[in-house]
Amino acid sequence: MRGLFLFFLPFALATSLWCNTETPPWLQTIVAKSQRLQKLSGRFIQTKTLTQLKTPLISQGNFTYLGAEGLHWVIEQPVQNHLHLTSRGSWRVDELGKKDRIKGFSQSFHKTLLEMFNIDYQKLQADFELTFNELENSHQLILTPKSDLTKKVLLQIELKFSNNALESVMLYHTQEGNTTHIQFNELVEVLNDP
Repeated sequence: MRGLFLFFLPFALATSLWCNTETPPWLQTIVAKSQRLQKLSGRFIQTKTLTQLKTPLISQGNFTYLGAEGLHWVIEQPVQNHLHLTSRGSWRVDELGKKDRIKGFSQSFHKTLLEMFNIDYQKLQADFELTFNELENSHQLILTPKSDLTKKVLLQIELKFSNNALESVMLYHTQEGNTTHIQFNELVEVLNDP
């Protein structure tokens, strides 16, 4: 299974010296491919586990990342919801294409996600402590927020890679144990000619 969500984050890390260590070979491969990427799309299954509920909330949908045009995150089931994230802000998009601006912490979180897609290494490094882990048959990148305000709602983000692509994302929301797991599949890349 291959995936996206924070697919571009490793490219940002590889373009700068990170913790005075060499860039891992798997990350170098992803970086080389990212330099030719025009569009990235695919499907996702998102599982939210809330300590107050006996069963997790499961949603699924599709996404499209188009560089300067931003990220479209479309939940298809169990309810429909279309988010459009750009450098100018975040919006909910209705079935007629009308946009309603998102405010508050959600907008701030969406901005962080978009920075990852936009390969904004300096902003990510300013907002998160970054750690790599080598796992059997996969790799992991952990983002730990630096801001006390962010730490109140988001403790950590774990990105899991296999076959040189993002496979899943795990968000640890609060100390109460709430999590969101996003599994990616059916990834389609459109690349520029070398």
